[in-house]
Amino acid sequence: MNGKLTVLMKNKIVPKNWGWEEIFADNNGMYRGKILFINKGHGFHLQKHNKKDETLYVVKGEGTLRTNNSNIKIKQGDTFRFKPGDVHKISATRGMMIFEVSNAEPDSDVEHLD
Repeated sequence: MNGKLTVLMKNKIVPKNWGWEEIFADNNGMYRGKILFINKGHGFHLQKHNKKDETLYVVKGEGTLRTNNSNIKIKQGDTFRFKPGDVHKISATRGMMIFEVSNAEPDSDVEHLD
C-alpha cells in the first residue's frame, strides 16, 4: 500500500417503505455491502432470491426473522445467512440496523412472496 486511501464510491441512500438502506460497497458486481435501517413496526416482504447469497449481522435493535418454517426472535449480535432460494422476512419490534454483505445481484433478483 502506498499510504494513500482511495475513495471507492459515495454511499448511496435508497428509501424503502420499511426504512432505508445505505449501500457502502459495490465492487463491480463481485460483492455489495449495505446497512439496512428498519423502522420499528416495519419489515420487508417475505422474499427469496435466485442468485443472491447474503449474510446479515444485527448491529442494533430487535425483531423477528421469518423463514420457510419458523419465526425466530433476533437481536443485536445475531448473524445469519440466506443462500439462494431461502425464504426470509425481517420485521423490527424495535428499530433495527443490520449490516448486509452479499454477492452483487441486480435488484430484479428478488421475488416477493406476500
